[in-house]
Amino acid sequence: MNKRVKKLWIKALRSGEVNQARHRLRRGASRCCLGVLCDVFAATTGKGKWEHRRKGGWVFSAAAEVAEAVLPAEVVKWAQLPNDNPAIADGYDSYASRFNDSGESFEQIADRIEKYL
Repeated sequence: MNKRVKKLWIKALRSGEVNQARHRLRRGASRCCLGVLCDVFAATTGKGKWEHRRKGGWVFSAAAEVAEAVLPAEVVKWAQLPNDNPAIADGYDSYASRFNDSGESFEQIADRIEKYL
């Protein structure tokens, strides 16, 4: 993972400024840990935006791709991640979204990102 992006993501997760959402990148004003990275991408690059879909809720649009639960390809490439839902622990089913959706705090997820990415 890009070291600068990693620092920005961890800082955003630990800021206490974002409420945590589960099962989607964004729910109202809340974000999952991957949604926080989408915010960092948009703020840093000036690209990408949140769009509210009438039936589907919030999605993040980057380039020609729209994402609602995992990272769009442009964010993956920019952050130099291996995939759209990176592993932040050893072992099976160690993806960021699983830890987020199972109730780990942003602080705990930030600790995992520091250690594993």
